[in-house]
Amino acid sequence: MGGKRIMAVAALAMGLTTLGAGPALADEADGGSKAKKEDTSRRVCRTVVPTGSRVTSRICRTQAEWAASMDKAQENVLRHQSTKQTLLRPQARP
Repeated sequence: MGGKRIMAVAALAMGLTTLGAGPALADEADGGSKAKKEDTSRRVCRTVVPTGSRVTSRICRTQAEWAASMDKAQENVLRHQSTKQTLLRPQARP
């Protein structure tokens, strides 16, 4: 009896989620005419805590500069993850 109730609640939750997503999907389908266009020249300030420190610093950059910084960080992480070298095994030198 409990299993049927759980399934009914899950089905109801999925149905309500689908109803809520309908308007959002409709906005995307019409090209997002209602969505705000982000101004990449807008200045954005963020509080940054460097790794290993408790001291915060406030950094202000344009939205385009923040996006470029995030892209570069992601590329560095992917490059690091894709290399087979680790610090645990010393590499033989030629």
